[in-house]
Amino acid sequence: MTDAIIKTYEITSHPLVQISYKLKKFVDFVGSKGAYFILPLIAFTMIDVFGRKLTNTAFDFQLFLVENVSSYFQSTMLQELEWHSHTVLFSLVLGYGFTHNRH
Repeated sequence: MTDAIIKTYEITSHPLVQISYKLKKFVDFVGSKGAYFILPLIAFTMIDVFGRKLTNTAFDFQLFLVENVSSYFQSTMLQELEWHSHTVLFSLVLGYGFTHNRH
């Protein structure tokens, strides 16, 4: 074994380096899965915008959703869901972006 290979092996066998690799693996997993929170964020935003724009028309989309589906489809509740989705999305992918120098 050459000196470079031995030094590399010695560095990577250090317990703190191993912990660092495991933490990076965890951050990569959480960041890649957390990126899917963009889909509900888009859905909440679209329902809120279309619901407000179609109100007072023949469709009355938001009123239909509130009365027949759930009270979560009120404009205020949808805006709260948008803010919470932003928070979840940014919290989960911030570490991923930082470790991959995408910030």
